[in-house]
Amino acid sequence: MQSIQLYPEDIELKVQDAQQLFTQKNYMALINRYQNEAQSLSLLTLISASFQRIEQHARAIEYYQKTLKIDPQQAKNWISMGISQEHESMFETAISSY
Repeated sequence: MQSIQLYPEDIELKVQDAQQLFTQKNYMALINRYQNEAQSLSLLTLISASFQRIEQHARAIEYYQKTLKIDPQQAKNWISMGISQEHESMFETAISSY
């Protein structure tokens, strides 16, 4: 965190911090810290997965859609979005995502 304070624009430091928060299952801290400044595919993916882990599937879908606008070839993000769509009873859409 201290490195991020010294280099607030360094996206790699932010991604490392977000990965650490995710590994620690500190999903809300990750979301609160990065949801308004997500600038990279890696951060967006971690935010999406964090929303999914805390069962806020509508928000997870929103962020997975952002990741897929950046890189529509990310199969893992399509599958993860499908899982959240199932939780939101969006079955036909989930099938398309899968």
